[in-house]
Amino acid sequence: MGIFNSVKDEAAEVELDYEATEAVEEIEEKVGDFTVGDKPYDIQFNSKQLRLYENSHPPIMATFTMYHGMLSLGDLIAITAYGLREHGKNFVPPKQAMKMAAELVEENGYAPVMEIVINALERDCGFLFAGAED
Repeated sequence: MGIFNSVKDEAAEVELDYEATEAVEEIEEKVGDFTVGDKPYDIQFNSKQLRLYENSHPPIMATFTMYHGMLSLGDLIAITAYGLREHGKNFVPPKQAMKMAAELVEENGYAPVMEIVINALERDCGFLFAGAED
């Protein structure tokens, strides 16, 4: 019985290793944060995009502070739209981006889109968070 358990455990480890490898390969193959039709899109930011957003919305960091690190639904859709770009290409035009961002939130939910936006802000605009306490 001990030998059988050992073989069974090894088989389980091989299965787990295989599943982990598949998951890593899926992540490595993924291009863009999401796909619309057959086109991959990313959420990316730079200081120009943030200034454009803040020209018609409250400052992003003030909103984060006021809502304890979250955004209102409208602000999430708007900031997503300002960061929306086809993978490797230019930012999506504002009117089209707002429509796409609203659909993205409706189809995927608030939390997953919020996570992508936060990760993109931290990655692309780390200066917003410089000096913040952990």
